[in-house]
Amino acid sequence: MRRNLNKIVDDYIASSDHRDLIIETEALIKDTPETIIRLIDLLNCATIEATWKRKQLLERFLSFLLKLEEDTQISITYEVVRKYLEQVNIKELADKLSFFASSDKLIRQILKTKNEQDLKAFNRLVIGSLLLRATTFDADEKLEFTESFSAFDFDWCGLDLSEVEKGITLRSYSLNGGGFGFSFGLQSEQRFPYALSDFGSLGLNVNSNQSLIDLSSTIANDYIRLVEIGEFECVEEEIHDLEAGIICQLSYGEGEAEVTNIAFRAISGKTVFEYLFGMSVLGGAYERGDYGATSRINAWKVICGLTQSDYYQSSKAEIEKTLHQFRWTEFSCENEWFINEWIDLGIIGINEIEKKYAVLVISDTD
Repeated sequence: MRRNLNKIVDDYIASSDHRDLIIETEALIKDTPETIIRLIDLLNCATIEATWKRKQLLERFLSFLLKLEEDTQISITYEVVRKYLEQVNIKELADKLSFFASSDKLIRQILKTKNEQDLKAFNRLVIGSLLLRATTFDADEKLEFTESFSAFDFDWCGLDLSEVEKGITLRSYSLNGGGFGFSFGLQSEQRFPYALSDFGSLGLNVNSNQSLIDLSSTIANDYIRLVEIGEFECVEEEIHDLEAGIICQLSYGEGEAEVTNIAFRAISGKTVFEYLFGMSVLGGAYERGDYGATSRINAWKVICGLTQSDYYQSSKAEIEKTLHQFRWTEFSCENEWFINEWIDLGIIGINEIEKKYAVLVISDTD
Protein backbone atom coordinates (compact mmCIF):
# COMPACT_ATOMS: atom_id res chain seq x y z
CA MET A 1 0.00 0.00 0.00
CA ARG A 2 1.44 3.33 -1.05
CA ARG A 3 1.65 6.19 1.37
CA ASN A 4 -0.19 9.46 1.18
CA LEU A 5 1.74 12.14 -0.73
CA ASN A 6 1.31 14.57 2.16
CA LYS A 7 3.30 12.22 4.38
CA ILE A 8 5.97 11.84 1.71
CA VAL A 9 6.38 15.62 1.46
CA ASP A 10 6.58 15.81 5.26
CA ASP A 11 9.39 13.23 5.14
CA TYR A 12 11.21 15.27 2.48
CA ILE A 13 11.06 18.30 4.74
CA ALA A 14 12.55 16.25 7.57
CA SER A 15 15.09 14.30 5.49
CA SER A 16 15.38 15.47 1.89
CA ASP A 17 18.27 13.21 0.85
CA HIS A 18 17.02 9.91 2.31
CA ARG A 19 17.66 7.27 -0.35
CA ASP A 20 14.64 5.07 0.41
CA LEU A 21 12.43 8.15 0.18
CA ILE A 22 13.82 9.03 -3.25
CA ILE A 23 13.35 5.46 -4.55
CA GLU A 24 9.75 5.47 -3.27
CA THR A 25 9.07 8.75 -5.06
CA GLU A 26 10.64 7.54 -8.30
CA ALA A 27 8.29 4.54 -8.29
CA LEU A 28 5.24 6.78 -7.80
CA ILE A 29 6.33 9.12 -10.61
CA LYS A 30 7.04 6.21 -12.95
CA ASP A 31 3.43 5.08 -12.56
CA THR A 32 1.92 8.59 -12.59
CA PRO A 33 4.24 11.31 -13.95
CA GLU A 34 1.80 14.05 -12.87
CA THR A 35 2.87 13.20 -9.31
CA ILE A 36 5.69 15.74 -9.83
CA ILE A 37 3.13 18.53 -10.09
CA ARG A 38 1.20 17.24 -7.09
CA LEU A 39 4.40 17.16 -5.01
CA ILE A 40 5.17 20.78 -5.91
CA ASP A 41 1.61 21.79 -5.01
CA LEU A 42 1.93 20.15 -1.60
CA LEU A 43 5.36 21.71 -1.10
CA ASN A 44 3.87 25.14 -1.75
CA CYS A 45 1.25 24.50 0.94
CA ALA A 46 3.73 23.19 3.49
CA THR A 47 5.16 25.27 6.33
CA ILE A 48 8.96 25.46 5.98
CA GLU A 49 10.97 27.97 7.99
CA ALA A 50 14.08 28.09 5.77
CA THR A 51 13.78 29.50 2.26
CA TRP A 52 16.82 27.50 1.14
CA LYS A 53 15.08 24.28 2.23
CA ARG A 54 12.00 25.02 0.15
CA LYS A 55 14.18 25.80 -2.86
CA GLN A 56 16.22 22.62 -2.32
CA LEU A 57 13.09 20.48 -2.25
CA LEU A 58 11.65 22.18 -5.33
CA GLU A 59 14.84 21.34 -7.21
CA ARG A 60 14.65 17.78 -5.92
CA PHE A 61 11.14 17.36 -7.34
CA LEU A 62 12.12 19.02 -10.63
CA SER A 63 15.05 16.60 -10.98
CA PHE A 64 12.55 13.77 -11.45
CA LEU A 65 11.62 15.33 -14.81
CA LEU A 66 14.89 14.01 -16.24
CA LYS A 67 13.85 10.42 -15.52
CA LEU A 68 10.66 10.59 -17.58
CA GLU A 69 10.15 9.17 -21.05
CA GLU A 70 10.83 11.83 -23.68
CA ASP A 71 7.26 12.75 -24.71
CA THR A 72 6.13 12.76 -21.10
CA GLN A 73 9.15 14.80 -20.04
CA ILE A 74 8.26 17.48 -22.58
CA SER A 75 4.57 17.64 -21.65
CA ILE A 76 5.13 17.63 -17.87
CA THR A 77 7.93 20.23 -18.11
CA TYR A 78 5.63 22.55 -20.06
CA GLU A 79 2.89 22.04 -17.48
CA VAL A 80 5.37 22.86 -14.69
CA VAL A 81 6.31 26.10 -16.45
CA ARG A 82 2.64 27.01 -16.93
CA LYS A 83 1.83 26.52 -13.25
CA TYR A 84 5.01 27.69 -11.56
CA LEU A 85 6.47 30.26 -13.94
CA GLU A 86 7.52 32.59 -11.11
CA GLN A 87 9.03 29.81 -8.99
CA VAL A 88 11.16 27.75 -11.34
CA ASN A 89 14.36 28.61 -13.18
CA ILE A 90 13.04 28.50 -16.75
CA LYS A 91 16.55 29.11 -18.15
CA GLU A 92 17.80 25.91 -16.53
CA LEU A 93 14.71 23.93 -17.50
CA ALA A 94 15.00 25.06 -21.13
CA ASP A 95 18.68 24.12 -21.28
CA LYS A 96 18.09 20.68 -19.76
CA LEU A 97 15.08 19.98 -21.96
CA SER A 98 17.06 20.87 -25.10
CA PHE A 99 19.78 18.45 -23.95
CA PHE A 100 17.55 15.45 -23.15
CA ALA A 101 14.70 15.77 -25.67
CA SER A 102 14.88 15.52 -29.46
CA SER A 103 14.87 18.81 -31.35
CA ASP A 104 12.08 17.68 -33.70
CA LYS A 105 9.70 16.95 -30.83
CA LEU A 106 10.59 20.18 -29.07
CA ILE A 107 10.06 22.26 -32.19
CA ARG A 108 6.61 20.68 -32.59
CA GLN A 109 5.83 21.49 -28.95
CA ILE A 110 7.03 25.08 -29.38
CA LEU A 111 4.84 25.60 -32.45
CA LYS A 112 1.91 23.96 -30.68
CA THR A 113 2.17 26.38 -27.73
CA LYS A 114 3.25 29.50 -29.62
CA ASN A 115 0.10 31.45 -28.71
CA GLU A 116 0.35 30.84 -24.97
CA GLN A 117 1.58 34.12 -23.53
CA ASP A 118 2.93 32.54 -20.33
CA LEU A 119 5.16 30.22 -22.38
CA LYS A 120 6.67 32.77 -24.76
CA ALA A 121 9.77 33.47 -22.67
CA PHE A 122 10.31 29.76 -22.06
CA ASN A 123 9.87 28.91 -25.73
CA ARG A 124 12.41 31.58 -26.72
CA LEU A 125 14.91 30.01 -24.32
CA VAL A 126 14.28 26.52 -25.68
CA ILE A 127 14.77 27.75 -29.26
CA GLY A 128 18.01 29.49 -28.30
CA SER A 129 19.33 26.48 -26.41
CA LEU A 130 18.50 24.16 -29.33
CA LEU A 131 20.38 26.48 -31.66
CA LEU A 132 23.52 26.38 -29.52
CA ARG A 133 23.29 22.59 -29.52
CA ALA A 134 23.59 22.64 -33.33
CA THR A 135 19.90 22.45 -34.26
CA THR A 136 19.17 24.07 -37.60
CA PHE A 137 15.79 25.57 -38.46
CA ASP A 138 14.15 25.66 -41.87
CA ALA A 139 12.87 28.86 -43.44
CA ASP A 140 9.25 28.32 -42.32
CA GLU A 141 10.30 27.68 -38.73
CA LYS A 142 12.48 30.79 -38.67
CA LEU A 143 9.57 32.86 -39.97
CA GLU A 144 7.19 31.30 -37.45
CA PHE A 145 9.56 31.88 -34.53
CA THR A 146 10.36 35.45 -35.53
CA GLU A 147 6.70 36.37 -35.92
CA SER A 148 5.45 34.50 -32.86
CA PHE A 149 8.24 35.06 -30.34
CA SER A 150 9.62 38.45 -31.27
CA ALA A 151 11.60 40.17 -28.52
CA PHE A 152 14.57 42.48 -28.85
CA ASP A 153 17.32 40.18 -27.54
CA PHE A 154 15.86 37.19 -29.39
CA ASP A 155 15.75 39.07 -32.69
CA TRP A 156 19.18 40.66 -32.12
CA CYS A 157 20.93 37.33 -31.66
CA GLY A 158 18.95 35.65 -34.43
CA LEU A 159 18.53 32.02 -35.43
CA ASP A 160 21.95 31.59 -37.01
CA LEU A 161 25.28 31.26 -35.21
CA SER A 162 28.15 33.56 -36.11
CA GLU A 163 31.65 32.13 -36.35
CA VAL A 164 32.56 33.16 -32.81
CA GLU A 165 29.49 31.36 -31.43
CA LYS A 166 30.12 28.02 -33.11
CA GLY A 167 31.57 25.14 -31.14
CA ILE A 168 31.51 26.85 -27.74
CA THR A 169 31.59 24.75 -24.58
CA LEU A 170 28.09 23.94 -23.34
CA ARG A 171 26.69 22.25 -20.25
CA SER A 172 26.18 18.51 -20.35
CA TYR A 173 23.87 16.58 -18.07
CA SER A 174 23.37 13.11 -16.61
CA LEU A 175 20.58 11.75 -14.44
CA ASN A 176 22.80 12.40 -11.42
CA GLY A 177 23.87 15.95 -12.20
CA GLY A 178 25.72 17.97 -14.80
CA GLY A 179 28.95 19.68 -15.65
CA PHE A 180 30.43 22.44 -17.74
CA GLY A 181 34.04 21.46 -18.38
CA PHE A 182 35.25 25.02 -18.76
CA SER A 183 38.38 26.61 -17.31
CA PHE A 184 40.63 29.61 -17.70
CA GLY A 185 43.30 31.42 -15.75
CA LEU A 186 47.04 32.19 -15.88
CA GLN A 187 48.19 30.68 -12.63
CA SER A 188 51.24 28.95 -14.15
CA GLU A 189 52.22 31.69 -16.60
CA GLN A 190 55.41 33.66 -15.98
CA ARG A 191 54.93 37.22 -14.79
CA PHE A 192 57.18 40.06 -15.85
CA PRO A 193 57.71 43.27 -13.85
CA TYR A 194 56.22 46.50 -15.16
CA ALA A 195 56.34 49.92 -13.53
CA LEU A 196 54.03 52.85 -14.04
CA SER A 197 57.02 55.19 -14.33
CA ASP A 198 58.27 53.27 -17.39
CA PHE A 199 55.45 54.51 -19.56
CA GLY A 200 54.97 58.12 -18.60
CA SER A 201 51.46 59.41 -19.09
CA LEU A 202 49.24 57.33 -21.31
CA GLY A 203 46.57 59.99 -21.32
CA LEU A 204 43.71 57.66 -20.43
CA ASN A 205 40.29 59.18 -21.00
CA VAL A 206 37.70 57.12 -19.16
CA ASN A 207 34.32 56.63 -20.82
CA SER A 208 31.73 57.23 -18.10
CA ASN A 209 28.68 56.29 -20.18
CA GLN A 210 26.67 54.33 -17.63
CA SER A 211 24.74 52.32 -20.20
CA LEU A 212 28.02 50.97 -21.61
CA ILE A 213 29.32 50.23 -18.11
CA ASP A 214 26.08 48.36 -17.36
CA LEU A 215 26.47 46.29 -20.52
CA SER A 216 30.09 45.51 -19.62
CA SER A 217 28.87 44.36 -16.19
CA THR A 218 26.13 42.03 -17.43
CA ILE A 219 27.83 38.83 -16.23
CA ALA A 220 29.00 37.77 -12.74
CA ASN A 221 27.96 41.13 -11.38
CA ASP A 222 28.81 40.38 -7.76
CA TYR A 223 32.37 39.34 -8.65
CA ILE A 224 33.51 42.21 -10.87
CA ARG A 225 36.62 43.83 -9.43
CA LEU A 226 37.12 46.26 -12.28
CA VAL A 227 35.45 47.29 -15.50
CA GLU A 228 36.84 50.31 -17.33
CA ILE A 229 36.53 51.47 -20.91
CA GLY A 230 37.93 54.54 -22.58
CA GLU A 231 40.50 55.97 -24.96
CA PHE A 232 44.26 56.48 -24.76
CA GLU A 233 46.47 59.12 -26.34
CA CYS A 234 49.97 57.71 -26.79
CA VAL A 235 50.94 54.36 -28.29
CA GLU A 236 53.77 52.12 -27.13
CA GLU A 237 55.61 50.10 -29.78
CA GLU A 238 54.96 46.79 -28.03
CA ILE A 239 51.33 45.82 -27.39
CA HIS A 240 52.13 44.27 -23.99
CA ASP A 241 53.89 47.48 -22.97
CA LEU A 242 50.76 49.44 -23.80
CA GLU A 243 48.60 46.94 -21.94
CA ALA A 244 50.98 46.95 -18.97
CA GLY A 245 50.93 50.74 -18.87
CA ILE A 246 47.15 50.81 -18.73
CA ILE A 247 47.01 48.08 -16.06
CA CYS A 248 49.68 49.81 -13.94
CA GLN A 249 47.86 53.11 -14.17
CA LEU A 250 44.52 51.53 -13.20
CA SER A 251 45.97 49.51 -10.32
CA TYR A 252 48.43 52.08 -8.97
CA GLY A 253 45.90 53.75 -6.71
CA GLU A 254 44.99 50.51 -4.92
CA GLY A 255 48.34 49.12 -3.87
CA GLU A 256 50.64 52.09 -4.51
CA ALA A 257 53.23 49.53 -5.63
CA GLU A 258 55.97 50.88 -7.84
CA VAL A 259 56.21 47.63 -9.81
CA THR A 260 53.44 45.24 -10.87
CA ASN A 261 54.22 41.70 -12.06
CA ILE A 262 51.94 40.81 -14.98
CA ALA A 263 51.39 37.68 -17.10
CA PHE A 264 49.90 38.01 -20.58
CA ARG A 265 48.41 35.55 -23.06
CA ALA A 266 47.01 36.71 -26.41
CA ILE A 267 43.51 35.42 -27.17
CA SER A 268 41.21 35.70 -30.17
CA GLY A 269 37.85 37.39 -30.37
CA LYS A 270 36.26 33.94 -30.46
CA THR A 271 37.99 33.06 -27.20
CA VAL A 272 36.76 36.30 -25.66
CA PHE A 273 33.20 35.31 -26.55
CA GLU A 274 33.67 31.83 -25.09
CA TYR A 275 35.19 33.23 -21.88
CA LEU A 276 32.29 35.63 -21.44
CA PHE A 277 29.77 32.93 -22.29
CA GLY A 278 31.40 30.63 -19.72
CA MET A 279 31.43 33.37 -17.11
CA SER A 280 27.71 33.92 -17.63
CA VAL A 281 26.99 30.19 -17.26
CA LEU A 282 29.08 29.87 -14.08
CA GLY A 283 27.91 33.08 -12.46
CA GLY A 284 30.65 33.22 -9.82
CA ALA A 285 31.68 31.32 -6.73
CA TYR A 286 28.81 29.73 -4.77
CA GLU A 287 26.31 31.16 -7.24
CA ARG A 288 24.39 29.88 -10.22
CA GLY A 289 24.67 31.70 -13.50
CA ASP A 290 22.48 31.78 -16.56
CA TYR A 291 22.12 29.03 -19.10
CA GLY A 292 22.72 28.54 -22.82
CA ALA A 293 20.40 30.90 -24.66
CA THR A 294 20.62 33.65 -22.03
CA SER A 295 24.39 33.37 -21.69
CA ARG A 296 24.74 33.84 -25.44
CA ILE A 297 22.86 37.14 -25.20
CA ASN A 298 24.81 38.16 -22.07
CA ALA A 299 28.16 37.59 -23.79
CA TRP A 300 27.18 39.86 -26.68
CA LYS A 301 26.01 42.57 -24.30
CA VAL A 302 29.37 42.56 -22.50
CA ILE A 303 31.19 42.72 -25.84
CA CYS A 304 29.09 45.74 -26.81
CA GLY A 305 30.01 47.47 -23.58
CA LEU A 306 33.72 46.67 -23.80
CA THR A 307 33.97 47.82 -27.42
CA GLN A 308 31.93 50.96 -26.61
CA SER A 309 29.18 50.03 -29.06
CA ASP A 310 25.45 50.74 -28.87
CA TYR A 311 23.73 47.39 -28.34
CA TYR A 312 20.35 48.80 -29.35
CA GLN A 313 21.56 50.50 -32.54
CA SER A 314 24.08 47.92 -33.83
CA SER A 315 23.55 44.57 -35.49
CA LYS A 316 25.28 41.40 -34.32
CA ALA A 317 27.32 41.37 -37.55
CA GLU A 318 28.55 44.91 -36.83
CA ILE A 319 29.49 44.02 -33.27
CA GLU A 320 31.33 40.90 -34.39
CA LYS A 321 33.34 43.03 -36.82
CA THR A 322 34.11 45.50 -34.03
CA LEU A 323 35.16 42.63 -31.74
CA HIS A 324 37.83 41.60 -34.23
CA GLN A 325 39.15 45.18 -34.52
CA PHE A 326 40.46 44.86 -30.96
CA ARG A 327 43.56 42.94 -29.91
CA TRP A 328 42.56 40.87 -26.90
CA THR A 329 44.77 39.58 -24.12
CA GLU A 330 44.08 37.51 -21.04
CA PHE A 331 46.14 38.69 -18.07
CA SER A 332 46.78 38.30 -14.36
CA CYS A 333 48.90 40.38 -12.03
CA GLU A 334 50.00 40.61 -8.43
CA ASN A 335 47.62 43.18 -7.05
CA GLU A 336 44.30 43.36 -5.22
CA TRP A 337 42.22 42.29 -8.22
CA PHE A 338 42.97 38.58 -8.30
CA ILE A 339 42.07 36.07 -5.59
CA ASN A 340 43.21 32.86 -7.28
CA GLU A 341 44.20 33.13 -10.92
CA TRP A 342 42.81 29.82 -12.12
CA ILE A 343 39.30 30.90 -11.18
CA ASP A 344 39.76 34.59 -12.03
CA LEU A 345 39.31 36.26 -15.38
CA GLY A 346 41.23 39.31 -16.57
CA ILE A 347 40.77 40.59 -20.15
CA ILE A 348 42.20 43.68 -21.78
CA GLY A 349 41.33 44.80 -25.30
CA ILE A 350 43.13 47.40 -27.41
CA ASN A 351 41.86 49.02 -30.60
CA GLU A 352 45.01 50.64 -31.93
CA ILE A 353 43.26 52.39 -34.84
CA GLU A 354 40.58 54.14 -32.77
CA LYS A 355 42.81 54.21 -29.65
CA LYS A 356 40.22 52.56 -27.45
CA TYR A 357 40.85 50.25 -24.52
CA ALA A 358 38.73 47.98 -22.33
CA VAL A 359 39.65 46.19 -19.10
CA LEU A 360 37.46 43.61 -17.35
CA VAL A 361 38.49 41.77 -14.17
CA ILE A 362 36.17 39.22 -12.53
CA SER A 363 37.40 37.25 -9.54
CA ASP A 364 36.30 34.07 -7.80
CA THR A 365 34.58 32.78 -10.88
CA ASP A 366 34.23 29.09 -10.14
